[in-house]
Amino acid sequence: MGGITNKVLVVIVFSTFGFFTWNFSEFFSPDAIYYFGRRLDSLSDLASAFFSLDDRGQYRPLGLVLFSFVFHPLLGSGTAGYHLIPLLFHAANIFLVYRIARELHADSTVALSAAFFFALHRCNFFITFGITFLPDFAGCFFFLSAFLVYMKRRGAGGWISALVLFVLGLGNKETVVVFPAVLLCYEWFRAGRPGGERRWTALLKPVLPFLAVSVLFTAFMFYLRGNLYPDDTNHPYRASLAVGSLIPKVKYFWWAVNLPQGSGLADLMLPGLVRSASMPKIGVPYPLPTLAATVFMLPIALALCAAVVSGLRRRDRFVILGLASFLLALAPVLPLAGKVMQHNLYFSVFGLSLLFGVFVRRILETRWKFIVPSIVLAYMFSTGVGIANNRHISWPVTSARTSKQLLERFTDAARSQRFCESGHILIARTGNPDFVWYSDGGNLFRVFGPCPEIKVYFEDLGQTARNPDVVRLELE
Repeated sequence: MGGITNKVLVVIVFSTFGFFTWNFSEFFSPDAIYYFGRRLDSLSDLASAFFSLDDRGQYRPLGLVLFSFVFHPLLGSGTAGYHLIPLLFHAANIFLVYRIARELHADSTVALSAAFFFALHRCNFFITFGITFLPDFAGCFFFLSAFLVYMKRRGAGGWISALVLFVLGLGNKETVVVFPAVLLCYEWFRAGRPGGERRWTALLKPVLPFLAVSVLFTAFMFYLRGNLYPDDTNHPYRASLAVGSLIPKVKYFWWAVNLPQGSGLADLMLPGLVRSASMPKIGVPYPLPTLAATVFMLPIALALCAAVVSGLRRRDRFVILGLASFLLALAPVLPLAGKVMQHNLYFSVFGLSLLFGVFVRRILETRWKFIVPSIVLAYMFSTGVGIANNRHISWPVTSARTSKQLLERFTDAARSQRFCESGHILIARTGNPDFVWYSDGGNLFRVFGPCPEIKVYFEDLGQTARNPDVVRLELE
């Protein structure tokens, strides 16, 4: 069985590359340009990254370190390598999900099904789009690595290695702070095995070092920011527990089971909630395939939910661990007042993949086992439809294409004007309200354009260039 299992795992990984290599021809999204414009060049920059918030009010220093001292020295400014990096990280995360599930459950079918669910989930469209979501795929890598090391070596001093990996995860994304809670759930899971220690003090003891790091990290965030979430009322990552902010988060549970967005079914099932939360209906480029994907996936999603409820009633510890991992990983993003974004599911899909693994195993034990291939195909079809739609309507792709167009227009204009000589450019009204965001304060032109020393001003923001040699450029 070992050889067959390994071959299936390889097929799953290569299927992932088949689904998500579409983006290799795409330009950098604004969040990727962010890293180019803020490379760390000195020890003082390095120290500042670890002891202060970035200019977005976030604490994610290891992403800047990875980009500045690993990715950029190796890859330069070409796009292909930066699209390959998240795929390689995702492949590693698939393997980690498989190994964790294999440690938790004796049946390799559970582990393979979990790896499949995690590998081909639709949220990976965003995760694998260049280095835009570096905090997610790198943070999840350290999160899962720490979990696997803890499980395999918790009684042999391996907790120290797990603790180091945990700290590295925190340096990539704040969501990793829930790791001690996941470990406590795991200790409770182990206690249900023969010879397991059931006292809460015994369960908590091995988790205490991780809990202490989480407390220190939380205190450090309070010190840097004055709060766990940004205080600025206009910041998209501020906290809001208002009903109008929480209701749209229902979409996370919809997306988590790989149901497509834009089918209109959410409006039908939750009409009152949708209207009260002002959740706009999303128009998708491929409505009929989207509806078909919904029809195929909805029975599977409902059956999965029924299986989870059944497992909870039986007090199945594996099911409880998977559900707890899903909810804990999702919890930090639920208070966010900004837009509901699918990439925030990446951490929590791990827990749901465990539930999917045991769901498939239960089906294979019944006379309905012949429907498993149909479940696999329906899941892949739903992901494929989501990719097709998102290639036209998702912000990383559309903003990357806008950045590329703006850069081309700027470069053409620079050939005939004295931008590089004056070193100053005033961008006039653009007809695009997101232009400043797309260009990230001018980094698009400085990093990738023909004038590396250029200073960019934006007329739309009321900025005025004091330099008399400023060149005014209109980009419609």
